[in-house]
Amino acid sequence: MKCSASERLLRDLANPTPDFSVRYPQLFVGDRNPEETATVLRQLLQKAWDARDQRRREWYCHGIAAYYHRGRPDRDLEDRIGPTMTKALLGEYVQSDSLLFALREPPPAVLALESALLYFKNNEKRAAHCPNPECQTPYHFARKKNQKYCSPACAKPVRLAQLRKWWRNNRGQKALT
Repeated sequence: MKCSASERLLRDLANPTPDFSVRYPQLFVGDRNPEETATVLRQLLQKAWDARDQRRREWYCHGIAAYYHRGRPDRDLEDRIGPTMTKALLGEYVQSDSLLFALREPPPAVLALESALLYFKNNEKRAAHCPNPECQTPYHFARKKNQKYCSPACAKPVRLAQLRKWWRNNRGQKALT
């Protein structure tokens, strides 16, 4: 199964990826502090990923979208007429705590983060957290039904421990029978 762009973006955001804002500059156009935004989005996505139930997962996904859009005035209008004119024309509309801001229309094009969140919601059963405490990238999408570990390398210590336990319990049993 090939990894989609949305899946890659989600994995890179959820796991502590160096220079995330540099890797995905399209997410941070006009953002005054991309690293801070990436950190908040990462924390919310990790909470959604680890959520035990649908309601919590939806809550955190909504939080991601709301936080992402709250910090950005209407970019399409801003791109067309500039930030000064946008602020002069719309006034309160671009203030994130105003009622008009809450009632605005969604952007005309689906943004990469929106697409990734939709992918996350549609594949939430595959969203897994690697139980290996040494894992550098614990957030992953399972490829198999009961896959717990992100890779064979992360599963190796547990697999070896299980083999050792089996060997301790079963060695020599065949010779006795």
